[in-house]
Amino acid sequence: MTRRTAILSLLLATLLGSTGCRHICKRGLCAGRSDPPPRARDDLFIPPPTGGLPSTRPLPADNALPPATVPSTPGGSQYRPQRETLYPDPLLEAPSIGGTKPGEPPPILSIPEGSTSGNSKSSKVIDPTNAPTGLPGFAVVRDRIATGRKPTLDGFDTLRGTGYKTVVYLHPVGRDTTATKDLAEKKGLVFVAIPVDASGLKSAAGTFAETVGDSARLPMYVFDDEGVRTGSLWYLYFRTVESMGDDAAQVKAAALGLRDATGDEKTNFWLAVQEILSKR
Repeated sequence: MTRRTAILSLLLATLLGSTGCRHICKRGLCAGRSDPPPRARDDLFIPPPTGGLPSTRPLPADNALPPATVPSTPGGSQYRPQRETLYPDPLLEAPSIGGTKPGEPPPILSIPEGSTSGNSKSSKVIDPTNAPTGLPGFAVVRDRIATGRKPTLDGFDTLRGTGYKTVVYLHPVGRDTTATKDLAEKKGLVFVAIPVDASGLKSAAGTFAETVGDSARLPMYVFDDEGVRTGSLWYLYFRTVESMGDDAAQVKAAALGLRDATGDEKTNFWLAVQEILSKR
C-alpha cells in the first residue's frame, strides 16, 4: 500500500512538471531562449495623443467663454482696404459729337425745339458763364438760328460739333474774309459773307433776309465783330419781315447785338435804319 502510494505520487509529480514546462516554453522562458517572443496585438500599449485623453467634464456655457481675440491689422486705424473705383461709361469713352447712326446729324446747340414762331417778344441770351465755348455774345434768335460775335478757333469747332451747318459773317465793306472763310470751310461749315455798311444798309438787309429765310441753310449762326451789324439787321428784319412793333423789335434786337454797339458807327447805322423805315 505504501509503495503504491509512492509510485502514484511520483507519476503525478512527473505529469505536473511536464505540463508546467510546456506552459513556460510557450511563454519563451525555457532554457536556451534568451529573449521573450513578441507580445500579442492586444498587449501593445499606444500612448494617447498630446494633451492627454479627452476630459469627461462638461464644457462651460457660451456666455462663460472669454471673447475671441482678433489680431490687430497692420497700420492701426490708418489702414483702409483698397476699393474698386467704377467710372461711368461716358468718362471712359471718348465723347462723340456725331449722330447715333452713320450719316445722322449731331444735335443742335442750345436751340429750343418748337419755337418756330418769329413773333416772340424776346430772345434767349446765354449766361456768359455758361456760354458755348468760343462763341462770345451767343444768343438764340429762333428755332435753328443763333447769333453772336465772331467765333474763336474753338468756336468753329463748337458750331460744327453741335450740328450747325452755315455761318454768316456780316463784315465791313472791303474787308478780306479769306482767312475766316478758309477756317469755316475747313471745319465743314458753309460760309456766307455779307458786306454791311450804313450807306448800303437797305441792300444788305435784303440779302440778309433772303439768307436767314433759306431753310436749306439751317442750322445757322450769324455773327459780326462788334454787334452793330447784327443788331441793326435783326431789328430791320423784325420790323419789315415779321411786322413787329418798334418797342418789341428793339427789345429783341438789343439781345442780339444792338445794345453792344457804341460810338459813331452805331449812330450812323441807327440813322440809316430810321431812314429805311420812314420810306416804307
